[in-house]
Amino acid sequence: MTKTVCQEKLEELKVRCGVVTGRAKPDMPFGDWMDLWYQTWSKPGLRITTQQCYEDRIYNHIIPHVGVIPLNKLTQSDLQQFYAELKRNGRRIRRDLYGPGPSDRMVRSCHTTCRIALEKAKTEGLIRVNPAIGCKLPPKKAREMQCPPMRRCSTF
Repeated sequence: MTKTVCQEKLEELKVRCGVVTGRAKPDMPFGDWMDLWYQTWSKPGLRITTQQCYEDRIYNHIIPHVGVIPLNKLTQSDLQQFYAELKRNGRRIRRDLYGPGPSDRMVRSCHTTCRIALEKAKTEGLIRVNPAIGCKLPPKKAREMQCPPMRRCSTF
């Protein structure tokens, strides 16, 4: 066998076994994966205002809380504890006005961001299952429908 043939076979084996080459590795910290996922796959397709929302969630909430856990060791329990702590004490600004915890919508948004990033890690072969699937989240509150006041016609 030639060296080139051996290298090709090795790359085929790596793909079949789920070993990813380059920067992404199964044991990389979850925070590094979140940053790589955001910069590579997510950010290029987002508007500036949406980018700011994602960056706030990722860099101010997700990475500081669960960013050090290795990607392949992250569990549903880790994420569930993160969501609970975020809800209890995760507000960064205007705490005196709104209290220590952010809105249920913010917790759900952090979950959605984690779930999408972890799903990409799964498709890239870095993890076998997405630990964000099945987490219990704050309920989604439906807004009461607002109807404009009825006006009387005075055409007669």
